[in-house]
Amino acid sequence: RSRRFGGKLSLILVDIDHFKSVNDAYGHATGDEVLRGIAKVIAGEARNTDVVARYGGEEFALLLPGTDAGGAKTIAERIRLAAAAKAFDSTLGPLRCTLSLGIATFDPLQPSSKQSIFDAADQCLYFCKRMGRDRSATVEEMSLESRKKAAGEPEG
Repeated sequence: RSRRFGGKLSLILVDIDHFKSVNDAYGHATGDEVLRGIAKVIAGEARNTDVVARYGGEEFALLLPGTDAGGAKTIAERIRLAAAAKAFDSTLGPLRCTLSLGIATFDPLQPSSKQSIFDAADQCLYFCKRMGRDRSATVEEMSLESRKKAAGEPEG
């Protein structure tokens, strides 16, 4: 549809940081509760036009029709902050989780494929993890950091 009607489409890939350690320390029942809770946070912060889906174990994907990278970044940050503020009850006390979010945008005026947009969002997600987690990044932000690193400038 984006290609046909000329609108942008953004993809956000979301990963719960250190989720394996949640299952290991708190048990799978608590891990399942965290998955359900984070899914509710994501769905609650998404717009009615957005598509939210679970993608793999502790990963989620959001498709944001008609949304450029800046708009997607705003939504990603809303999701990240809402998730960080949510406390889950556990036998060991309150549990909080952080998220890493990779953002890529399809521009119908640029040649690209579904796979290339997914790959770009995935690269941004892993960039967030390398940069310390609990953050979101667009392709442009990741590229800027890479250029800074190549020029010998400090990261961040």
